This record gives sequence, C-alpha cells and structure tokens, in this order.
Amino acid sequence: MRTVEQTLIEAGRAYTIAAATGYVVSYTGAKEDGAAELRLAKYERKPEQEWLFDRVGENSYRIHCRANGKVID
Repeated sequence: MRTVEQTLIEAGRAYTIAAATGYVVSYTGAKEDGAAELRLAKYERKPEQEWLFDRVGENSYRIHCRANGKVID
C-alpha cells in the first residue's frame, strides 16, 4: 500500500482512499437530510469508491467523488 509521501496527486486522475485494513472510503448515498454518507468498504472498482483531488492551495485539496461530484466536507 502506498503512503502519503509516495503518492503524487495528478490532475484528472481518480484515487482510492484506503485505510490500514485495506478497505476504502466509499460513497453509499444520501441521508434524509441530504447529507452524503461515507463508509469503509471492500474495494470493488466502483466510481463511488474513487476520488478526484482538486488543488485549492499549497498542500490543500478539494476531494470529490468520481461517481457524482459530491465533495467531502
């Protein structure tokens, strides 16, 4: 598994966000109040498990889901 120091963020490329357990951050839908729900899940190569990083400053990124564009807040 790659560490933060080994990963160079490239524009337009999708990434998974993995925990030490091997599970990845996955968008699972929206709650009744409209808030997005994220969970750790087994990686299944779904767009809901892939994230795009947009640079918004030095060492700062906006992270959004490849499947629907929802941003992690």
